[in-house]
Amino acid sequence: MAFGFIATSWNHEAKLQSVQLIPGSGAAQVAPTSDVTVIHDLERLPHYLVDLIRHLELYFQEGQPLPEIPWQHLDLDRASEFQKGVYQAICKIPHGQTRTYAWVAIRMGKPQATRAVGQALKKNPFPVLIPCHRVIGAAGDLVGFMGKSEADSEEISLKSFLIQAEYQYRNPIFSFLKA
Repeated sequence: MAFGFIATSWNHEAKLQSVQLIPGSGAAQVAPTSDVTVIHDLERLPHYLVDLIRHLELYFQEGQPLPEIPWQHLDLDRASEFQKGVYQAICKIPHGQTRTYAWVAIRMGKPQATRAVGQALKKNPFPVLIPCHRVIGAAGDLVGFMGKSEADSEEISLKSFLIQAEYQYRNPIFSFLKA
């Protein structure tokens, strides 16, 4: 899969506001606007973001797990308490594994809230960091990712790629070759 690029934004307190994954051909359609700063010099980024970018590179190249979520550096002011609960619950899903929307709802003590869980994940401003790609439908289907649900969309292909990369990292074919 041709992966496009990752766009980040942060606020005046240097808290991360969003991570956007721009898959494949969609990258060509994204052009900087007046409120977007394109930074080529990593020294101008907030310190934690430079580390995060390095971890994301390893994640996409090798499927390597990301470190603990830097909650103190995430701007979640716009998220409801329910959304925050969903985000924290899905961060408990182990690298390389998946869970259902119902699992998340039950984990939060709201077993009837599966659709609400889906809506919260649709609004996830930090895909991959908050691993909404690990949440699947009850039948094991890859439904919804980054606001898209069409089976042939680049976003669903990216979700499949992320799940496979994590699974392969956890369960390499020749595990004895892995250092």
